[in-house]
Amino acid sequence: MATLKDRQRQIPNGLYFELSELKYRSTPYSSFDTIVNSVHTLLNANPEYAAHRHLPLDLEGIRIMVDRFNANICRINGWKDYYNEEACDEHIEVHHEIPYDGWPLWAKLLRKVKVDGEVGLGDTVERLIGKDNSEAFKTWYVATTGRKCNCQGRKRQLNIQYRY
Repeated sequence: MATLKDRQRQIPNGLYFELSELKYRSTPYSSFDTIVNSVHTLLNANPEYAAHRHLPLDLEGIRIMVDRFNANICRINGWKDYYNEEACDEHIEVHHEIPYDGWPLWAKLLRKVKVDGEVGLGDTVERLIGKDNSEAFKTWYVATTGRKCNCQGRKRQLNIQYRY
């Protein structure tokens, strides 16, 4: 899992964080601490939202969440001077569910074949294509998202983003 090398250093285009369902988007070039404090206040004012999405309410948990979010932006963009890659099988892209009207067409089509017991798109994809480590899944993921996928956390991530 990627982490920022320096939380006090702005990344290209500025440190950033969003919780779209709560209509929160950090202001451009906000400091790391400003983002963390804003998210802390927002999540603690909406504990049901945080609990439903398994988001932390404590400051340290939110620091880690904001750090990983920005480090992942750097990782995706190849800005290696700004993040460290730690040995971990999971990667985090977003920390919130995407509303159904914001789903891409491929996700909406896959939702049509869900079965009872599947909590999100990750479960459906696993059932249709194969287990998390399958080459077919990796190929599908790269083809549909345009991003390399080498982690065990992709099923979990799809379940978070595209929850039924």
